[in-house]
Amino acid sequence: MSSHAPQTAHRHFPDSSPPPAIVLGAEDFNALAVIRALSRGGVPVIAASPDPKALGFHSRHTRERLHHGDPVADPAVLVRALLDRAAQANAGDPRPMLFPTSDRYVSFLSENRDALADHYTIHLPPADLIERILSKDEQYQECEIDGIPYPRTWTRASRADLHRRLDEGSLAFPLLLKASAVLPDPALNRLFRRIELFDREALTAVEAKADEHDVEYVLQEIIPGGDDQLYTLGTALSKSGEVTGIFTGRKLRQMPPKYGICRTGESFDEPRIVDLGIRLLRRFHFFGVSQVEFKYDARDDQFKLMEINPRTWAWVAIAEAVGVNLALHHYLDAFGKAPEFASQRPQRTVWFGLYDDIRYSWRHRDHWPLTYLFDGYERFVESRFEWRDPKPALHYWFTELTRPLAGLGRRVRRLTGARSAD
Repeated sequence: MSSHAPQTAHRHFPDSSPPPAIVLGAEDFNALAVIRALSRGGVPVIAASPDPKALGFHSRHTRERLHHGDPVADPAVLVRALLDRAAQANAGDPRPMLFPTSDRYVSFLSENRDALADHYTIHLPPADLIERILSKDEQYQECEIDGIPYPRTWTRASRADLHRRLDEGSLAFPLLLKASAVLPDPALNRLFRRIELFDREALTAVEAKADEHDVEYVLQEIIPGGDDQLYTLGTALSKSGEVTGIFTGRKLRQMPPKYGICRTGESFDEPRIVDLGIRLLRRFHFFGVSQVEFKYDARDDQFKLMEINPRTWAWVAIAEAVGVNLALHHYLDAFGKAPEFASQRPQRTVWFGLYDDIRYSWRHRDHWPLTYLFDGYERFVESRFEWRDPKPALHYWFTELTRPLAGLGRRVRRLTGARSAD
């Protein structure tokens, strides 16, 4: 039975206070949404980030801030920061939950769970399953086994077949190349995140670059259709295999267009992706919060897998807005509690980034900005701003709008300094 009444952690911890949750990656609006959702569910929240100006640090829902070093450059700095915090805890304090909000933090917790498990609750599948589900190659292999549609795909190992198909004319450009998994080098990760290829020369050059750095990748046909053909299934799966929360929606605009992250999305009831996504997650024996993204292919009327994200995603705030608090469901399952099943309310809701949509609409000329505000939606969710928690958005907008002035000031100082030296 679905319940749209807000659930709270206090109902599940009648004799004690709910343990705190440490939200990793608090610099992003994904994490900000998790912080707000957990707090509204009655969970004490600690925001953790290497960025001293992290969005989550400015939220009224954050009870404590944990600023740490860069875990990308040196994961040990975050391990030390967490162990130092644990050493300062009082005897008898409940063991906090560590809540990752990006692939990097999922990998970090999976790789360092032995060092942290005595002090923190880490609610993740085993390390080998995390490694598999983060691999796009593994995702598509499971699709093949289970008959779940996906774009025609080749790997680094099977690229000879791709070149043969290009030669015989059964495959044509453009193609899309992306790394099979998150790369440890941030620069390489950005380079190989998504590359659209329009001819053989570009393909050969990128393959050579991947060989040089030993990067595993997938090459795919590009499914026709715009950003609004990308559909999301958001779920909470318990460790026992029960689905406790379901959200479906679709992107409307991305930043940048075609291959970026969501800058505008809407709630959208699409039952066909629910069965596909849950079947795929269960093939990995996955539990936790996830996003499974599909693209609708009008050529054969099928939804085809784009990727699995085994954690919350950029626009997850929209799920809570329509009655599905996936973050709270994951938290409760981590402590052996059984949340009531939740599915989304039939309320037309749009999620958007105000600053981001203006910026990218202007830069790419793909849409007029903010026109969806007049499309009859019943509820609006902004990526950073809430009337009752405005500081994260105000801080971000001020920083972004004054950034050009700061750059101008630096150039003026350099210029005046050079003249003084003359």
